[in-house]
Amino acid sequence: MKTLRQVMVFSAIFCFPGIFSSCEDKCEDTMFQIKELSISPRTRTEGSTSLTPWRTIDELPYNRLTFIIQMPKPVLVFFTLNSECPVVWKNENRVIDLKLVSDMDYSQEYPAGSDLLDIASFTVDQNSYIPKSQFLGNYVNQSEVTTAYLIFKEAPSESLVHKLTLEAQTADGKSIESATVSILLKPVE
Repeated sequence: MKTLRQVMVFSAIFCFPGIFSSCEDKCEDTMFQIKELSISPRTRTEGSTSLTPWRTIDELPYNRLTFIIQMPKPVLVFFTLNSECPVVWKNENRVIDLKLVSDMDYSQEYPAGSDLLDIASFTVDQNSYIPKSQFLGNYVNQSEVTTAYLIFKEAPSESLVHKLTLEAQTADGKSIESATVSILLKPVE
């Protein structure tokens, strides 16, 4: 009887951790890779989350502008082998930097070619706004979210038509660029 008890204690100590660790070993991340980006200007109505197409002829100020950012995330490897494994999305080729550049001077502090995302905020729900660093870490590289929104926090110096391009630098040294969008950006009058 003593030997049977010793065997059971030995089994409990050495076998159960192996069983649990083998379950953990089966949990793998869902890997994706962003291959394209797009931005689309929309008009934001005061006090509403509804967005309509931005029309340059309306000559609206910058604070009525919201960009929709699309970043399709084709899944390379999808894992959910058991119900105990949480789905964790990870970008296989991380975006290490994201920039929004214009061919025109936005202001004295942001001449043509500057990163306008320094004066922008991101949101995925149009309620809570976050800076670029959190957007890159939590949504671009670690989430299944494929649509986000962008607003400017500072006014341009003058009314000008800007050609804007969203650029992403990836860990492998490559660049992904959106199509260029021409848009009138003007200060609040």
